[in-house]
Amino acid sequence: MSPSDRSGSSTLICRFPADPVPGGTGKKPAPVIFLTERRKARVLHISLIFTVIKASFTLFISFTSIPSRWSAMPQYFQTFIFDLDGTLLNTLADLAGACNSLLTAHGWPEHPVDAYRLMVGNGFRLLVSRCLPSSVRENLTDEDLSALVDEGKRNYSARLTESTRPYPGMSETIRELGNRGCLLGVISNKPDAQTRLLVEHFFPGAFACVHGHRQGIPLKPDPAPVFSLMTEMQATAGSSVYVGDSSVDMLTASRAGLPSVGCAWGFRGEEELRSSGAWKIISEPDELVSMAETPLHTA
Repeated sequence: MSPSDRSGSSTLICRFPADPVPGGTGKKPAPVIFLTERRKARVLHISLIFTVIKASFTLFISFTSIPSRWSAMPQYFQTFIFDLDGTLLNTLADLAGACNSLLTAHGWPEHPVDAYRLMVGNGFRLLVSRCLPSSVRENLTDEDLSALVDEGKRNYSARLTESTRPYPGMSETIRELGNRGCLLGVISNKPDAQTRLLVEHFFPGAFACVHGHRQGIPLKPDPAPVFSLMTEMQATAGSSVYVGDSSVDMLTASRAGLPSVGCAWGFRGEEELRSSGAWKIISEPDELVSMAETPLHTA
């Protein structure tokens, strides 16, 4: 059978060429192997499989040898920048109370305290807007909303520290970070005056710089508040870390070029922090202390 007689069968044809010509090497040439079309397809298929496996293994090795995004970041820090609500302080009950008082005064239905977990974090104006019935919100002018926001702020100022408390272990952690010589700051989307009052009430003298929302400075997650605070504290990015409890905080840190520590005890929870790209997630405030143990402070 000649190579031209090949069909779709799986027959393997092996033929030895003619004897070597006189004056040649005297060695018999290797056999010439003809493959059927089906066998050729199988060989090609196996070859492709091995090629894919080899490429996948090479890709795996290359990825495992590449440092992660934050691998170059320091593991120890001198500057700790904190969010306020849901991070340092549990303010949820007082925020909810202020908004529910506003709703009741206008004959609108209240919300359960827990529902406010998903309303806070983007500034007081948006908090008030979110708590309103949708039918009311859709028909409000900017002036009407501003009037309601001012009313809500008055309600909140009247009960600022009624139920608000530091999270368990937070006061001790802030004190210990200060004892280790760390530079501490606070950035909040809460109005500046209320932010300062709360921080000074619960952590007197502990923070070098405290910024709430101020005119002319955008809200988080814009990084401008972080840059403003770091400039005032004379902090450097290479020794700073941002601590917060929400996706807004994780995005703020990312845009500012800082590693982010997510607080699992906060308003939004661990799942949101993880999906938002938190560099590290902690369950207890005192875990922050180990991040401050630089060689300068280690015995």
